[in-house]
Amino acid sequence: MKKIKTIQSILSLLITISILSGCSDLDVDIKSQLTSFPPTDEATEAASADVYNAYRETFGRNHWYVQTVSSDEALSATIGNDYYDGGIYMDLHLHSWNPTHSMLTDIWNSAMKGITSSNTVLAMLDDDEGEKAAPIRAMRAYYYFILMDNFGGVPLLKELVDEQPDRSPRAEICKFIESELLAVMDNLPTGVDATTYGKPTRYMAEALLAKLYLNWAVYTTPDVATYTPDMANEKLNSVVAMCDAIIKTGKFNLNDKFLVKFRPDNGPHIKDFIFVMPFDREKQRGMIYARYWIHRSAQKQFGDLPQSVGGTMRCLPEFYDKFNLEGDERNASYLTGPQYYWENYEETDRPFTIPTSKRGIDQDYDGEDADDEFDWQMEFYKEIELRDKSRLDCGNDQRGRSMGYRSVKFIMDPNVTTADERSQSNDVPIFVMQIFY
Repeated sequence: MKKIKTIQSILSLLITISILSGCSDLDVDIKSQLTSFPPTDEATEAASADVYNAYRETFGRNHWYVQTVSSDEALSATIGNDYYDGGIYMDLHLHSWNPTHSMLTDIWNSAMKGITSSNTVLAMLDDDEGEKAAPIRAMRAYYYFILMDNFGGVPLLKELVDEQPDRSPRAEICKFIESELLAVMDNLPTGVDATTYGKPTRYMAEALLAKLYLNWAVYTTPDVATYTPDMANEKLNSVVAMCDAIIKTGKFNLNDKFLVKFRPDNGPHIKDFIFVMPFDREKQRGMIYARYWIHRSAQKQFGDLPQSVGGTMRCLPEFYDKFNLEGDERNASYLTGPQYYWENYEETDRPFTIPTSKRGIDQDYDGEDADDEFDWQMEFYKEIELRDKSRLDCGNDQRGRSMGYRSVKFIMDPNVTTADERSQSNDVPIFVMQIFY
């Protein structure tokens, strides 16, 4: 991705120099000219930048937020008057959103932008069947999967058009995704290294097909409202075949510890990742997951963070109970009980304390010592008690801020600066060896 931006900058500079140097004499003889798209890997990579970047900001916040808060995993709480924002977060949790919800329209528009960018590059290449076109078609199929999975029917755009067509049925989009991935699979790269990191490979196509096939009966049913779990899925054997194909390559493993995979210093060295969205707090910004999970008063718990954090996300107790298996190393991805400082992505034994008062902990406390300050070791409580159910409000005192366990799976980047605008360097895996999500 960094190479793409460099090539774009060089091309822009050459064009600018060319214009400036030629503006004094408009009758210069043309010595050479390009009449078709340059047949080089560098030109294709530069032209493909928008295809890979179209969904970056959406994946860095809104896609994750919508998927997480609308499930049984988390609550996005209001904190007094903060984070109500017209109910956009609350509507996700209560499933009361409408078609104009800003996060949903962002998902739609960004994925459609990726499809349009893909079609633009394919038109420039003027070759849908070659190796250069294969990753672009795979990305287009991925964007269609996002839209189909979230919205059902989608306008099917196989090329650049003047007018957008009506939506095609979900089943048709599902079968188009399958046909595209099968068509390009043999032309996709099979290397797994820094040069293919964040780009479609054969294994990305197989993983996406596995995910598509797993829910084939849902995606192809004429009316999803009539779908029942006992309906036959004709593609279950294909799910196994795709997963087996990935495993048999021997190019992926589960050797890295769970939390190491998601840290800000993750990257091509993580051998669990099949397909990933790379992020960088300086050059590929937009990933800000930790901002919403960290306690509102914990700006210093993971380092000297220069900007405030949100503290709105809370793990639902029922979810924690179901997935908190004894001895499972993933348990460490949740902050529970009394809190401690973190250093080098590890929890220390130093209690994390903040100055507060009894009224600061409980806004309703009115004793004579209500405002006497003391150092309080911050603590998370499993249960979430809403003080105003109509707004999903936990309250903006320390009691309210501390309700609900917190995820540190995508832990805050301790090296973030004011200029980084809360962006983290954690790359976000889309398909991984142990689970496709």
